[in-house]
Amino acid sequence: MSELFQNIMIGIIGFLAIVFLVRKFVWYPKKKNSKSCGSDGCGC
Repeated sequence: MSELFQNIMIGIIGFLAIVFLVRKFVWYPKKKNSKSCGSDGCGC
């Protein structure tokens, strides 16, 4: 494989990894599920 092809593939994979992380942590962050009965966070 040529060096140009390898560089293009690394760029694409890096871009996809950044997109994945942005979507996971910035765009759609996980909502905190509150399963406690009160506001003190005892977990009862």
